[in-house]
Amino acid sequence: MDRTLKQKHIQKVKRAFIFAYFLACFFLFNKQNLFAEEVKFDIFCFENARYAVVGEVAEMEEICKDYRHLERDHQIVNIEIKEVIKGEPLPKNISVMFDLDSRSGIKGNIEKGKKILLFLNPSLAYYYAPIWYGSVYLLEENDIEIYKKQLKSTSVFLHRDLPESLLKEYGFFDYNDCGIIYEVSGGHSPYYMRKLTIFGDRFAKCEIREVGKKDLSIVEFRLSREFIQELISAFTRMDFFNIKYVEDKKIIDASWEILTYSCGEKKNSIEGYPDTYAKELTEYQFSNLGYKLSQVLDYAEKNKNIPSEQIPEFRDISSASYSFEYVKEKIEAGGRGPYKYSKAIIRCKEKDKLIPYLISKLDFKDDTHWVQGETRVNLVRILRYITKCELGYSDKFIHNSNDEEIQKVKSVWKNWWHKNKEKLKR
Repeated sequence: MDRTLKQKHIQKVKRAFIFAYFLACFFLFNKQNLFAEEVKFDIFCFENARYAVVGEVAEMEEICKDYRHLERDHQIVNIEIKEVIKGEPLPKNISVMFDLDSRSGIKGNIEKGKKILLFLNPSLAYYYAPIWYGSVYLLEENDIEIYKKQLKSTSVFLHRDLPESLLKEYGFFDYNDCGIIYEVSGGHSPYYMRKLTIFGDRFAKCEIREVGKKDLSIVEFRLSREFIQELISAFTRMDFFNIKYVEDKKIIDASWEILTYSCGEKKNSIEGYPDTYAKELTEYQFSNLGYKLSQVLDYAEKNKNIPSEQIPEFRDISSASYSFEYVKEKIEAGGRGPYKYSKAIIRCKEKDKLIPYLISKLDFKDDTHWVQGETRVNLVRILRYITKCELGYSDKFIHNSNDEEIQKVKSVWKNWWHKNKEKLKR
């Protein structure tokens, strides 16, 4: 009897496991339903912000004397960080510069104790700045968990590893039988029509007809393997063959876009006016793919007078990496130093050389313009990003520190490096 009960129990567990497995697959791979769901935030702003944080308004402060010219339309607000959802570690308290013009919709609504969701980029001095108008959300207490859940699930959905079976279905490993067509026309553009066709082994054919001209320019070249695989990954993530996109907007000054993808006998097209600042996943991915493919058309336009065999292979510069020597040369050249070249610094893979070099620049030097105030702050922000460590000093303290104080900050980072450099080399 006991044995029979045990077997029944095992069968129930197995059935429960199978049900849970198929339920998980439904949520992960039934992208048609997930993509149809509108979220409560601007996906583009979330994806393009360096930081996404939930915080609480602590107090207002005066604008730094170097930025008094912004005082009329701007307000500095101290935010106590409750959770960093996206980005490197942040100090417990940060200062955010808000643009309070009429389009922002937040003037008069920021008050002490108010909960707030922010999509931020680092700014000058010790401030952070909301990146666009769809990046500030004043929250009620019962909204916080809803937003956090949607933010995290959207991030996982857009960046998770894709199963090999699904990648194979979309031709990721052998794209000779795949084709991409992107057409754009109308809107405020010097072009009557631009069309990109990608087929075969990374071969691109670009057709461009300018307004007021009869002749059609045709430019042909190859695309990098990494770029093609990035595009196919995006179509796979959307489950492009199984989605329907119904355009119900009428926008006079926007371009009409048509996006087609085929692999073997499978093919699908979507068209419309994709909104960059979308709150719906299909529209966001449509817009994102359109942006990537329009870069290829721009590249063709720049090279239209060069013979096809002489046009270099197109590569997506947003994913390019930089050598330590390149980064060092740019920083040593002066100017705004690490602030201007922060993207190149972050993309440098030689961290064993880069980190101690950046730490060495945490100094006062009368003959070097860029190693003062705001640049020290940006150096530490980059160090936090690279190392994923915060180490306890706020941006405001670093910005206003004297030589003795900044040496303490430098010493803390040097000690951290000596303890952790072997781990980073592995």
